[in-house]
Amino acid sequence: MHTNEARILVIDDHPVIHDIFALVAESIGSTIVGSARTLEEANNAIDNLGSTAVNIVLMYCNLAEDGKEGYGLTRRILAEHPKVHVFSISSDPTMAKDLGISSLGTSPDEIRTTIESL
Repeated sequence: MHTNEARILVIDDHPVIHDIFALVAESIGSTIVGSARTLEEANNAIDNLGSTAVNIVLMYCNLAEDGKEGYGLTRRILAEHPKVHVFSISSDPTMAKDLGISSLGTSPDEIRTTIESL
């Protein structure tokens, strides 16, 4: 996949992390086709993934106050849309890898590099 073909859904409830994900994606020529800042918005965006041609989801797995909802969203994305790559920052890398997340990053540069490599 060339970077300019990346169609990205950004999911994060923290405004700074959300905006960093979006800025990193846009800085390499990717198209942001969806954005979610709440659990409800995330579920609605996932409901519409097929119609938006999203091929990458950038998210922080600890979405929501209890820190578990992001993992449930990840399971749902990968079960319903197996061709979508999920890239994430997670406080529990073992669990994230067990879920099948395409890549974990600890910085915006790692996310940028991973998207560019597709």
